[in-house]
Amino acid sequence: MAAVLKDLQLLDLEEERLCLQLLRRRRQRKRCNRERLVRPLATAKTRRKRQRRPGVVEATHFPYFKMSASSFCDLMDRVSPYMRWMRQSSVLDLSGKLDLTLRVLASGRPLGSVAKSFKLATSTVARSVSQTCRAIWLALKDRFVCFPDGPQRWKDVAGDFWRTWNFPNCLGCIAGKHVEVRRRGRSGEDRRDYNGTFSMVVMAACDANYRFTAVDVGASGQQSVEGLFRESEFGANLLEGKLDLPPPDVLPGTETSSPFVFVGDAAFPVCVNLISPYPGSDLTQDEQVYNYRHSRARNAAENAFGVLSARWRILSQRLSCSPQMAVDILKACVALHNFLSHADAGCAAEARYLTPGFADAVAASGRVRRGKWRRLVASDRSLLDLGRPSGSGASAAARAVRNNFKDFFVSCAARRDDVASRGKIN
Repeated sequence: MAAVLKDLQLLDLEEERLCLQLLRRRRQRKRCNRERLVRPLATAKTRRKRQRRPGVVEATHFPYFKMSASSFCDLMDRVSPYMRWMRQSSVLDLSGKLDLTLRVLASGRPLGSVAKSFKLATSTVARSVSQTCRAIWLALKDRFVCFPDGPQRWKDVAGDFWRTWNFPNCLGCIAGKHVEVRRRGRSGEDRRDYNGTFSMVVMAACDANYRFTAVDVGASGQQSVEGLFRESEFGANLLEGKLDLPPPDVLPGTETSSPFVFVGDAAFPVCVNLISPYPGSDLTQDEQVYNYRHSRARNAAENAFGVLSARWRILSQRLSCSPQMAVDILKACVALHNFLSHADAGCAAEARYLTPGFADAVAASGRVRRGKWRRLVASDRSLLDLGRPSGSGASAAARAVRNNFKDFFVSCAARRDDVASRGKIN
C-alpha cells in the first residue's frame, strides 16, 4: 500500500511540472505574438535599422512621426535619461514608448485606436503617453523653451523682428488659446469658458521665427485674459519689471527713444513693455496704419500656434483625457515644436519640420505668402482665440509708447526703410 501511495505522489509531481512548463510556453508564445503584431516602425529591428541606415525608413518616418530619423535618434538620446524611472513594459522598451507617444501626438487619432494598432491596452497607452510627454518636457524645456539670457540676446530677437516683420524694438508676440478638454462627470465648472465649453488656456510668447520663448499651460478657461496674464510667471515678471530686458533704444532712422516691447491683441493689459492695437472702429488714418503694422507683427504668433496644430494633430480637436494629461501633452508639443525648428538646419528640405512654404513667408516684394498650414487647420475645433478685450485702460506712459510707434510707422523714415509696408497678406 505504501508503494502505491508513493507512485501516486510521483505522478502528481510530474503532472504539476508538466502543467508549469505548458503555462510557461503559453506565456512566451503570447509575448512573441504581441511583439510581432506591433506596427513595423515600432519594432526593435526597425529601430536598429533606423540607427544604421536612416535613409531606409526616411520615406515613411517623417509622415509617421513628423521628424526625420536623425532627429528621432537625437530626441531619444535627450529624453532617455528622464525615462529610466518609468515602469518597463514586456512589449515596449524606452524607444518603443517614444514611438507610441509621437504617433499619438502626430496622428490625432483616439488613444483606443492607437492602442489597437500597437496591440496594447488603452490604459497602458494613456499611462505611457502621459509619462513620456512629461519626460520630453523635462528634457527639452531648459534648452529649447527658455527666455533669452541677457539684454544682448533680447536685442537679437528684436533684430529678427525688424528684419522679418519690420517692427522695431519688438521682443516677441504674446498670444493665448483655449484648448477644449473633456468634462469628467459634474466636475470642471471652473473651466467653462465664454463659449460654454470646458477648456484650459495656453498662453505663450514667441519670436520672429515661430518659436515659443515662454509658455504657461493649465489655467482655467473661465478666467479673464488679464487675470490669467497677471497670475502667470511671465506676465507677473513683465508687469513688475523683473525681466532682464535691454534699456530703451532709438527707433531706426529717428532720434526717438522707445522701450523694447511685446505685442499682444486687445485682450491683454497694456503697459510700457506690452502694447496692443488701438481699440474701436472710429480710428484715424495714422491709427489704422499702426494697427495694420501691429497685426503684421502678431502674424508670428498666429504662425507659431498654426504650425503647432498642423504638425501635432492631437491639438486639432478636444482632448479626451484628464486635465493633467492634457497639460503634459500641450507642454510636450510646444517643446517638440521648438526642438524640431532648431533641428531643421541639418535636415533635407523634405524632412524638415518647417518645410518650404509650410509657414508664412515674406517675399522680396514685401508680400506675405500664406503657408500650407492654414488649409490643414481650417476645420479644427481647438486652439481657439481668447476673445474678450481687456477691461483696463492704458496708462499715460503706455499710450505715449504706442503713439511713438504710430508716429514712426507713418513717418518718412518708416516708408523709406520699410519696403514691406506696401505688402498685404494675400
